[in-house]
Parts: sequence; structure tokens; C-alpha cells
Amino acid sequence: MFFSALLSSFSPLAGIGMTVVGDESYQYAISIAATFMFIWTFILLWADRKPIDRKEILIFLVPIIIGLRLSVFLGYSNGIFSLESLVRDSVLSIPYLGFILYTIYKFK
Repeated sequence: MFFSALLSSFSPLAGIGMTVVGDESYQYAISIAATFMFIWTFILLWADRKPIDRKEILIFLVPIIIGLRLSVFLGYSNGIFSLESLVRDSVLSIPYLGFILYTIYKFK
């Protein structure tokens, strides 16, 4: 994502199909997403070292999962995703959300 956002067609990975080249709005959106992914990776590594002591990090996952579900629904309503994709992604996220909520409740 960083290579796509920052370097576009000049990326060393562009020649082997590992970079998506888009217009300015795509580069802006992908740079925001890459930043969040980069920071989230370090947060999860930090929480991984003492998971019980740092269980509060799970609270941040709930709005993220709900926000992703809303984004997929918005994509479906705009014709970007099929109904099959909407149902599949929602069904797959329900057990994940349930596990997170159960873990938050169990380790209060």
C-alpha cells in the first residue's frame, strides 16, 4: 500500500503487478489506509506481548468491525459489492465480533 500510494507507477513493485496505479483520489485513500494498517500492526504487536494486561485494546476492535460492516453495506447499496459478498462478509464477521465481546466481558 505504501508503494502504491507514495510511488505510484515508479514503485519497484509496479513491474511485477504488486502495485495498483490510480489517480490522485486513489493515492490519497490508499495512503490513509496504509497509515492505519502500519500503526495498527504496531498496536497489535504491543498488545501481543502481555495480552491479559493489555486487553483494553479489544475495545477498539468493536467500532472497527462495525465500521467495516457499514462500509460493505454502503458498497453494496452503491453497486460495488454483490449481495453474496455482503452476506458472506457479514456472516464471517459475526463470530469474530462475538468472540471479542465475550473476551471483553470475561476478562473485565
